[in-house]
Amino acid sequence: MKIKKPIFIVGHERSGTSLLRAIIGSHPEVSIPPNDCNLLRYYDMRSKYGNFETEEEKWLFINDIKSDHKFKCWPMDWAGLETDILSKCQNLKEAYICILRNLWDKSGKTRGALKRPTYEHRIEFLLELFPDSLFIAIIRDPRSIVASQKYYNGKLRKYWKVGFFNTGCIVTGMSWNKSIGKIRSFEKKYGKGQILVLSYETLIKSPVETVKQICDFTSLDFSESMLEFDKQFDFKSNSSFSTNTGNLIYKDSLRKWQKKLTHLEVRLVEYFAENKLVAESYGISDYSMGIIERILFYINIFAAFLYRIAKNTQSLR
Repeated sequence: MKIKKPIFIVGHERSGTSLLRAIIGSHPEVSIPPNDCNLLRYYDMRSKYGNFETEEEKWLFINDIKSDHKFKCWPMDWAGLETDILSKCQNLKEAYICILRNLWDKSGKTRGALKRPTYEHRIEFLLELFPDSLFIAIIRDPRSIVASQKYYNGKLRKYWKVGFFNTGCIVTGMSWNKSIGKIRSFEKKYGKGQILVLSYETLIKSPVETVKQICDFTSLDFSESMLEFDKQFDFKSNSSFSTNTGNLIYKDSLRKWQKKLTHLEVRLVEYFAENKLVAESYGISDYSMGIIERILFYINIFAAFLYRIAKNTQSLR
C-alpha cells in the first residue's frame, strides 16, 4: 500500500517530540520508526557518494546506512531496499524516498510518520521528497528545555559550563530562536493546512483535546490507544523520560525550570530568546541578579557576541 500524506514531527530538542512520536505512533494505522535516526545527515555528506551513478557509489551509501546503529532497528526489508536503490534510484533524493517507502508502504498501515528534532530546518527538503507531507511542530518554553538538558542521569552535562561561560544556556537560547523562526516562517508561507503548531504546555494540560486536534489535522480517526502510548513504547532508553517513566504526562514538568535553573541561567536564556519568548506568550521572569551574577551575565553576553563574529567570519571563507 502506497502511503499518502506522511506526517513529520519536528521541533527543538527536548520540546516534546518524543512524546508526540509515542502518541501518534500508538495509533493503529500509523507506521513510525522506533527512534529518530538523522537520515538526512547522509545527504549533507553527499559528495562522498559522487554522482550516485555507479554501483560502487550506491553500495557506499547502503553500507553507511546499514552500519548506523540507530537505523539498524528500523523494521526494513533490507534485501528489497538494496535491490531498489541499486536498480531504481538515480540520485540521493530518490534513495531517501525509497528508504521511507520501504519502511511505510510495507508496514501494512495506512499512514507513515517520522520524528526528528531540528528537522524544522529541513522542511523544504522534505517537501521536495513528499509534496503532500503534513508537519506537526511542537514548541516549548526554552527555560524548560534548558532545565531538561542541564542534567543527564542526575549529573551536570560536561558541556554545560566552560569556566565562567554558561554554554548550555547560550547555545540553547540561540538555537531555540532559530527553531521558532523556522516554524513560524513555514506556517506563514504554507498555511495551517500543512503544518500544525502545538505547545508542549497545552499538550500536558489538555492531552485529550490536543490529541483530537492532531487527529483532525491528520485526518486520522481518534483512537484511545493514543492516550495509552506508555503501554506500547519502551522509554527506558530515552533520556528525555529517564526520570519520569510511567508518568509521562505530568504538569510538574511545566515549571521545573524555576527550581533547576539559577537566576543567571534564566536571565541568559531570556536574553537570547526574548523577542520570540514574548511572542509565544511565555513571558519574562522577574528574577533579579546580584552584583557577581550581573558581572557574569555581561561576560557571557560578550563571549556570545565574539562567538557570533567568529562563526560569521568562518562562514564567509
